Amino acid sequence: MQSKQQPISETVVLIIMSNRPPYFMLTGRQPDLSKMEIFGTECYAYKHDPKKIDSRCEKGIFVGYDKNIPANLVVYHASKGKVLKYRFAEIH
Repeated sequence: MQSKQQPISETVVLIIMSNRPPYFMLTGRQPDLSKMEIFGTECYAYKHDPKKIDSRCEKGIFVGYDKNIPANLVVYHASKGKVLKYRFAEIH
């Protein structure tokens, strides 16, 4: 019994011509975008090791998600001039 599979080039053409996202074409359901955040918004990232009297958060700008660990947020701190990764951040 032979299985009839389409070549990759035909699959790519079908995805482009169908006007549907590739995730839908592969899984049959719409992607959940409810957790996506707007890039460039103000956020407050929780510090890794705050001292007793220090504030617990740092103000920054949300610039994206870590490509290796999507749960980590990438935040730009204008005061420090650095881009850092955080596990917990509150985005406003």
